[in-house]
Amino acid sequence: MNLKIYKNKADFSGVYLKDHIVLEKIKTDKKLAYNKEQPSLLPVDYYLYHLDENIQIEVASGMKKYDLGKIYFLPSSCDYVYFTTYSVLQNGFHRIYLMRFLEEQDLLEEVYSLDCQGIDFLSRLRLSFFILNDSYFLIQKEEDSNRKDVCMFSYDVVFYSVKEKKEYEVKDENLTMNGIDCMIQLQDNLCLIKTGFPLTPHDRFSRLNEKEVSVENIYVINREQLVSDLVLQKENVLGQSIDQTYYDATIPYAAQAENFVVYSKVKKENREEEIIFYDYKNNIQYSCIYPGIDNTYPSAKTYILGGQPCVRLEKEKYCELLDVATNQPLLKLEKQEHLEAVLHDFILVEKRKHKLFSRNSRSKVKVYKYPAMALLHEEKGQFQCAISPEEEELYLFITK
Repeated sequence: MNLKIYKNKADFSGVYLKDHIVLEKIKTDKKLAYNKEQPSLLPVDYYLYHLDENIQIEVASGMKKYDLGKIYFLPSSCDYVYFTTYSVLQNGFHRIYLMRFLEEQDLLEEVYSLDCQGIDFLSRLRLSFFILNDSYFLIQKEEDSNRKDVCMFSYDVVFYSVKEKKEYEVKDENLTMNGIDCMIQLQDNLCLIKTGFPLTPHDRFSRLNEKEVSVENIYVINREQLVSDLVLQKENVLGQSIDQTYYDATIPYAAQAENFVVYSKVKKENREEEIIFYDYKNNIQYSCIYPGIDNTYPSAKTYILGGQPCVRLEKEKYCELLDVATNQPLLKLEKQEHLEAVLHDFILVEKRKHKLFSRNSRSKVKVYKYPAMALLHEEKGQFQCAISPEEEELYLFITK
């Protein structure tokens, strides 16, 4: 087993790319980054953290970077790092750039740009960039409807070829009318697409009528088939449908954990939340009703432990992970033991203990291996992040 500890990494969070490299994003201090053209816009820095060598390399150090939209990486192994920046044009326009950086060649290039009007364009516009592969992207613009009582959006989706420097019209009405809520890489060439906006934010259940809501879909599709269909401008981009809702129910989120698609459905009538685990490898589905706490969704915390779908239940003196398939508890923890993460069969727990006559507390991070629950490691400090690229690999980031 390969277990490595990285200390004094305060507020560390990263996305695993490949070959033991993590992409780390750090927001710049507000006092040092005031921007008179966009006062609410703070620069961010990107670093490639090489886990084995324990070194950081800044991405395109000479260029300011900003969070101007969500960037979704669909290839299972991505050589490039993508980010966004902008410049101020005349007549109140801003030009937004999608850039990419290749570390091996120290190569920085602009791959897409679009113009937006107004100093407050970020309050009216949301951007999403879906990197299907190195040659083709989907770019989605979501415009605010300007309704004061609720946040609604209309969608403009284009398909872009980097080599041809050409935009293709997207003719699939599900994508253009309902919009893409998220796209997630599952395995190899398979990806998940969730379309339609959820109804739980901004109390849309109560404020929108049947004509104003969108159809929400979750389906799984071959990524290269998706690219082919978009190049051919097909009117129906087809995948394997998993679920669909409209008006009387909504899907607040969709995520991936091991070989499961995890999502929830909330009913309008009673705001009941159903947690669903779909095993896309074996075409098996598990579900349970989760008792909502405060009408914020998703309220359930879900895990895959020992290959089994679980939800976390809070009891008076302990918490437990309940196996959804068997309705039996797989793990119990005391109240002072905070479950931080479950990665493959690694269980990471932070145990906090208050010092006598002091407001300060001391913490220990413990690493267990399921199902034997053998204690693999114990380290003083606070949990920040953990990454497990393979079943027998764990990289743990803590701070004192």
